[in-house]
Amino acid sequence: ESSLEYMEAQFHLFNALEMNDEANKTKKSIAFVKDTKNKEGKRLTNAFNTANENSTAIEGALVKEKSLSAEGKVHYAKSLPFAVKGLLLMVQLPPEANKLLQNIQADPMAILKLGAFLQVLPKIPEYVSSAQKVGTLIITGAKSREVKGADDATKALGELDL
Repeated sequence: ESSLEYMEAQFHLFNALEMNDEANKTKKSIAFVKDTKNKEGKRLTNAFNTANENSTAIEGALVKEKSLSAEGKVHYAKSLPFAVKGLLLMVQLPPEANKLLQNIQADPMAILKLGAFLQVLPKIPEYVSSAQKVGTLIITGAKSREVKGADDATKALGELDL
C-alpha cells in the first residue's frame, strides 16, 4: 500500500515537472498494481520496481528544475497527500519485515503463508531508503516552490525522521 500511494504521488509529480512519458508509464503501473487479476507477486514486484525507478528520475528533476508553472504547482499540490500517506506507511515496513522474519524463525512453516511477499522482501531496504530521500525532497521542494499544502504536509509528517 505504501508503494501504491507513493506511485500516485510520483504520477502527479511527473505531471508537475512536465515529464509526460514518465507520468504515463507510472499511470499504467498503478493500474497494473491495482488489478487483482494480476498475480500478487508480480503486482508487488512491479510496485517496488516502479517506485524505485521513478524516485531516481524525480530526484534528478527536483534538483535540476527549480520553477514550476501555475499548472505544475497544482499537480505538485495533488501529489502531497499521496506522498505523505506513502511515507507514513513506508515507515512501518522495516518493523513489519523484522516481525515477519522473527515469525519465520519461530515457525519455519510460516514461510509458506507469505508467498509473494517473499519476492519483494529484499527490495524493502532500497525502497525505504529511496522513499525517505526523495520524500524529503518532495516536501522541501514543495515549500521552496511555494506549493499549496506544503505546510500541511510538513505538519502531517510531524517528527518523522526522514
